[in-house]
Amino acid sequence: MGATIGVALVLVAVASTVTLGGPLEMADGEYEVCAPLPRHAHAAYGVNLPSGRTADVTIASVAPVAPVGITVRSAHLITYPDDHHRLMLDAYPPVEQLPDLWPTAVGAIGATVPAGDVVDLVVELEATGDEASLDGVEIVYTADGRTYVTQSHVAVTLRTAGCV
Repeated sequence: MGATIGVALVLVAVASTVTLGGPLEMADGEYEVCAPLPRHAHAAYGVNLPSGRTADVTIASVAPVAPVGITVRSAHLITYPDDHHRLMLDAYPPVEQLPDLWPTAVGAIGATVPAGDVVDLVVELEATGDEASLDGVEIVYTADGRTYVTQSHVAVTLRTAGCV
């Protein structure tokens, strides 16, 4: 006599949930910055992270939004003293604007930003032609065990012909 043994497999699906906004939700409003090439062919793009956070955040990824002729080469974090000016756009590395702070920059991916610290994300951009642009950067991060995504609201255009 043969016996048939049935094996039931139970599959448990774990859904990964990404929430928009969160502790790094950027202020509303769209802004545009234009800078000349070739000076900014390799540019440092500063993203001011909100400082009123009550939770530590860990940066998981940084990606360009709607890039045209531009790539993200790296991302760093800089902690600012209260009275220091903030970076918007400069040649990379931003040693002219941040000579005292740039040496303290750390790689952003996998780094944790303590709650309340005044920190900027400095994204290294590289233009690949006579005109390059992006609509900001998307930042994926974790806080309090949840994954969030937010987007900067500053679009950047770099052009050889100059800006109007």
